[in-house]
Amino acid sequence: MSKKFVLLYSLVGVGLGVILPSLSVLGWMLFGPIGKIIEINSPIPLENTQLKKGDTISMIVDYCRYTDAPVITRATLVGEDYIHTYPSTETRFPAGCDRVVNSSRAVPLDAPPIPLVLHLNLDYEINPLRHYRVTFVTEEFQVVE
Repeated sequence: MSKKFVLLYSLVGVGLGVILPSLSVLGWMLFGPIGKIIEINSPIPLENTQLKKGDTISMIVDYCRYTDAPVITRATLVGEDYIHTYPSTETRFPAGCDRVVNSSRAVPLDAPPIPLVLHLNLDYEINPLRHYRVTFVTEEFQVVE
């Protein structure tokens, strides 16, 4: 055998030895199973379903988290011909199950007196190539004057 053939064969072998495991890891990061990340009672019950403008929306959340990864929460208040988007927040909670009363959002002062629902999008970064979104809603509440 010639030295060029042996050198070429060695380079191809080393190249495949590096490329194939890299492709396997990349494939797992993109397509591997995730499993459950969070469970929440949905629709999420509210402490009060009759709220005035400026009142705090208090949600009673029973949840089980199976990761301690940070979560970005995006909340949108939705009603007939009305949408209000709240600023996104990033939080980190420990894994486990709990019941909390979350009162971090208020009814906007420009909210019309109609039934509204709060949509919550929870975004998790599984790895640098993959994100996971879970969407929950609250029960409907009425804005009163």
